[in-house]
Amino acid sequence: MLKWIQKLYVVVRKARKHQLNTDQCKALRQEESMPVIDQIGKWMIKQHKAPEFLPKDLMDKAFTYLLHRFNYITRYLQEIKLNLIQVYNR
Repeated sequence: MLKWIQKLYVVVRKARKHQLNTDQCKALRQEESMPVIDQIGKWMIKQHKAPEFLPKDLMDKAFTYLLHRFNYITRYLQEIKLNLIQVYNR
């Protein structure tokens, strides 16, 4: 998971380095961040369905919480004003 988050921050740094405008930044996020966020979503679903997590288990609760908030993460791809910290704090 941390490697995927690091990849998202690489995209942020790239946008800053090249001083991209809003449309360019959105295109960069769509191209480079969307595949990473898709991987994170698939991984979370797979982990949530893992047999070692029993209902009411703390890990099950954590993944349920994350999955319910995943739409906020995908909003990061659309709303250029949002940064990664704002997405996770919503």
